[in-house]
This record gives sequence, C-alpha cells and structure tokens, in this order.
Amino acid sequence: MLNDIFTTEEADAFLQKNKTGNVNTRKALLAYYKKTGRILSVRRGLYAVVPFGLAPDLFIPDPILIAAKATPDAVLAWHTALDFHARSYTNWNTFYFASNRASQAIRFSDCRINGIVLPSTFWTRTAKTLGVEVHTRGYTTVRVTSLERTFVDIMDRPLLGGSWEEIWRSLDNIEYFDLSIINKYLRLVSNSTTVARVAFYLERNQERLMVDKRFLKRLEKLVPSSPVYWDRNNRKGGHLIKRWNIIVPTFILNKEWETVL
Repeated sequence: MLNDIFTTEEADAFLQKNKTGNVNTRKALLAYYKKTGRILSVRRGLYAVVPFGLAPDLFIPDPILIAAKATPDAVLAWHTALDFHARSYTNWNTFYFASNRASQAIRFSDCRINGIVLPSTFWTRTAKTLGVEVHTRGYTTVRVTSLERTFVDIMDRPLLGGSWEEIWRSLDNIEYFDLSIINKYLRLVSNSTTVARVAFYLERNQERLMVDKRFLKRLEKLVPSSPVYWDRNNRKGGHLIKRWNIIVPTFILNKEWETVL
C-alpha cells in the first residue's frame, strides 16, 4: 500500500515490488488515478491519496504529512514539531521542516510549507539523528524533532516558533525533558545566546521540569562572556540576569501575557 502522501520514487518502488510494471506503467497509473480523483498532485513528484468516498475538491491533504515528505531528508521542526507533539498553544497554517537542500515553498488551500536549510554540521552521522524521532502518522513514516531538540531549536530561531507568548505557552505544555539530549544538542548548535535563553527558561521552570542544579551549573560555562540582549532586534528595556549574562525583556520576566485585564 502506498502512503497517504507519496513520491514518484515510492510509486516506482511499489510497482517494482509488486512486479506490476515500469516507469511508463507508473506514469499511466498516476495519470489514470488523477483523472478518476483518487490522487491529487501536491507538486511535481509529490501526491496525496484521496480517501474513499470523499470528493477530490473537498479533500485537503494533511499539511504535516506533506512537510514530512517534501524532501527525502525532511525533518518536522520548530512550531510544526510542537504541533505534531500536541504541545503548540495555537494551530498555524504555516509548517516547517528542516532539510539539507533548498526547496520551493509548497502552497495549497490556505497552508504554506517552508523548508529551512540547516548548515552541514547538522547533517553528520551523529547530528542528523540527535533528537530526531521516527513516528507513523496514518500510513506515512514521519521524522520529527524531539521535544528537547524542538525546545533548543526554537530558542535558537524564535521566529520559527512564533511570538514569545506563543513559545512560552507552548513550552509550558511540556512536562519533562531529557536533559542529556539538551546538553548534547546545545553543544552542536554552539550559540551562547541560545544557551542563555535555554538556561533562563529551565531555571524559571526548574521545579516543574525537575531540572538538576548541577545541570544548570554546567550551562554557566557556555553562556555569553559579556551581557547580550535576549532579542538583538529589540534592545528596549529589560533586566540583566547576571548568572546567564542575558538582558531579558520585562514582558518575558513578568509573563505579562498572563495578566488579566
């Protein structure tokens, strides 16, 4: 059986496995099933299976599955990973995946799927599996960043996680972190500002997340050597957290989004 979302390469492999034809057979079958409304073309080389009994014009493919199949090495990440793990505070119509290759954004219905190219250091044998989980959604195999890697990724590239309210409220839905994965991944990311953000959040949620004091002590060696702003594009106000050498905006310190008017 083909996946809910499949590529032409997977169609070829399926036909070869079942000894039902060659590339020309695949082209003919795809054309036939498109005509009969059994499959939809998401983009060149990527197709979605229309469920039985549903009209093609009423069917909207699962955007998370499309993101997961957009490139052979696609890994669901950032806010989309929070969505997948059912931790995001709000649902978005923009979806992200990490890849080693550039690709055009995919648009359908009101959704947009963006691939984010990560540096080559993220694709070494160890790095490309660190904090990456494999799940099944429907009939499709999905690779997605773990909660630990997602946490660090969003602290490293917050624009891919949303507003700080969205990020905080989403992270507050997480009950537990494997700190060893966070430690290894922070060293891979190698960004002292990211370490400071991560450390600040973990310290603020130390009891809830059962964060060992010794772990926070180890992070002190990785923070900026001189004070940095939480957001380099917004340097208005804030309070210096000396332990982490980071100037945190007042609205984050006070979690002002929780204020009841």
